[in-house]
Amino acid sequence: MADLINSKKSVVRNQKYEEYWKLTLSQTNFNSPQFIRSLKLVIDHIDKYDLSNKEFDDLVENVNAKKFHFNNSIVHNDELAQTLRSVFSNDDASGASTRKQLNTFIKLGFIRPFYRGYAQGAKEYITASDLDRKRIFSDIVYSYSSFNSSQTFDDSNNNQVHFLINTLLNKKNKKLSEQEIIGLMNIDTHHKAYATEKEINQNIAYSGVIDFETRKYNQIKYIGNILKKMNFISFNKEPMEFFLTKDSGELIEKQGPTKRDPYRFGLMKKALYDESFSVYKKKVSWLSKKEAAAYVVSHIRDSADALKNWDYDTAYNPNNAILLIQGDEDTYFDKKRMTFDEQGRPVFGPNVLDNFVKECQNNGYSLDSAIYNVERQSFMKWHNQKFRLKNK
Repeated sequence: MADLINSKKSVVRNQKYEEYWKLTLSQTNFNSPQFIRSLKLVIDHIDKYDLSNKEFDDLVENVNAKKFHFNNSIVHNDELAQTLRSVFSNDDASGASTRKQLNTFIKLGFIRPFYRGYAQGAKEYITASDLDRKRIFSDIVYSYSSFNSSQTFDDSNNNQVHFLINTLLNKKNKKLSEQEIIGLMNIDTHHKAYATEKEINQNIAYSGVIDFETRKYNQIKYIGNILKKMNFISFNKEPMEFFLTKDSGELIEKQGPTKRDPYRFGLMKKALYDESFSVYKKKVSWLSKKEAAAYVVSHIRDSADALKNWDYDTAYNPNNAILLIQGDEDTYFDKKRMTFDEQGRPVFGPNVLDNFVKECQNNGYSLDSAIYNVERQSFMKWHNQKFRLKNK
């Protein structure tokens, strides 16, 4: 499932794009029982009919139509709508409220258009703690939201939140005022990473001329509501402005020569720090349990390998990393001179200093079961294989 939403499957395109960020949400409390339960019902429906593995041609009635309609014999959209309606009865005669509710999951990135799958963290979101849920929400919305997408329209290559946050990260003052966000809402984000100061100012002026703020008040409010619920973003009410939180400086790196996404990696790093505090009540090495001045979020399956293979979710999956002290611990693990067995015990290659090996053995260093979960063990099999090739 994780591979599906990140695959290079072609996005179903319509040549006519909206001139502004068109966003309408059925609800804005993304922790409410209605949001969580509705999401579970949609995911269960996708799994029941294996829609993630269906081809686009199977999901629509006529692939050559200008406007697509579901092939209900495959998608069973009427059944899904009726299931939601039976639990949350809020429709008018047209069924508009249920459609709006389903489209909300698609616009936010939890569910793919045409129900062709769901984001990797969508299932985890349902049962996560409030702390983890905020991170998962941030990652899904940043990575996969598309305000112009809907049940039967796929505009997934147009991710407005990704564009907005990267604009914020590239601004000198690291702030966005309400007027600047209104300006951004009039920029076509296709094939564009972020807006320059000049582009922002031009679009502020244009928004004023067309009276955009008055006419699109609800869309502006929805976007502000989403930003307030994302990690590393804070806001003031008077005057309304959004800016980076204090901890963003430690967690979000400046864009370097690698292809690594600073925001997603920052979310990953935060997840490991939070996990360390949850298990050990402080930030420590997961191997030695020592405190140190500098730690490394050390990937189990190499980030570069995952990115090279378009497996973005693996590259930023917190369970594809362990927290180690910068220096011998991280270097040996990163260079495949040390790996871990199924019990979390370190396994050493021939090019590890004896004093480090003795320290680990004498002190019984290992990865505790509380952090060495099933998914990390699965990723470690990849690392074990690379270790064997390097040290045979």
